[in-house]
Amino acid sequence: LIPSRSSQTSTWPAHCAPAPMPMVGMCSACVIRSATRAGTTLFVSGDSYGYREQGDVVYAPGSDTLTTEGKKILGSVATELKKNNDPIVVVGHTDSDPVVRTADKWPRGNMQLGAGRALSVYEFLVSQGIPETRLGIQSFGPYQPLATGNSAEAKKKNRRVEIMVKVSDA
Repeated sequence: LIPSRSSQTSTWPAHCAPAPMPMVGMCSACVIRSATRAGTTLFVSGDSYGYREQGDVVYAPGSDTLTTEGKKILGSVATELKKNNDPIVVVGHTDSDPVVRTADKWPRGNMQLGAGRALSVYEFLVSQGIPETRLGIQSFGPYQPLATGNSAEAKKKNRRVEIMVKVSDA
């Protein structure tokens, strides 16, 4: 899904040649179009690329336990991540609803839930052969929403985990 550092710009669509993304080699529109699959979107942010996993596919609501479908999706992502040695940060995000149903497990609310979800993905990636030395976790809880508003659709978009890969200069 991601071009290797040895890839030449000419291997990508012609419109990417004049202005490739720094150190990635494709424009962000082509990256996103080329790598969207059920529950996963690939995106570019600065000198990193990321896999965005919809939380409702990867986890049950209010939970950090990976679903069977989530494990399948993350297994595919792990296969891609093994193709390089770049550092990875797993970032947990939640919607803005207070944690109520599982408040006993998450007394610090959404920040703690987001961290728990990031840690679950971290542990899964390690189980798939990604070295712990490449991985870190972060939680933004409800503080970096993709969508605004209180609609069910907006909240669904905000419940997610992102696996960010910083592309090195090597």
